[in-house]
Amino acid sequence: MDQDSIGRDLMSALRELHADADSTGFDEGDALHAWGDPVHCLMYAQLLWPEFVVVDGHVFLRFFAPEPPAPGSVPARGTEEPGALAGYNWIEVGYLFASRAGSDEMGRVLANVLREIWSAKLLRDFPDREFSVRVLEPEQTGSVVGVGFEEVNAGQGRSV
Repeated sequence: MDQDSIGRDLMSALRELHADADSTGFDEGDALHAWGDPVHCLMYAQLLWPEFVVVDGHVFLRFFAPEPPAPGSVPARGTEEPGALAGYNWIEVGYLFASRAGSDEMGRVLANVLREIWSAKLLRDFPDREFSVRVLEPEQTGSVVGVGFEEVNAGQGRSV
């Protein structure tokens, strides 16, 4: 998913959402100026650049997931079954917002953007660990598109 594609999808969704406004010639910057809000931007910052916490050596998404497990309640890092802790580290994108503006496709676009950003944040915060950040299809979540991550090669360091 490239920036041009995201920009086109975003502008299409914004024009649909603000159909009563004249947005002729608008680009993303014009849309941000016309319809953006700094309070919303700060609220979304927690989603776009999330905090991760470490419990018993495992990395967990802090804000949008259930409470991370209590210390001592998870297996030692590197000994857990594959995927055993993944339920803590994924969100259903379609249910993040009470507003259902946009489409399922826009949820997929957002999930792909989050995948890219979370990958960069995890690499920055944990440079010696390796993570798989994936977009999850409705068949995998049981409802809507999601995004989540799990550590791969836990306890073995980053593969080269």
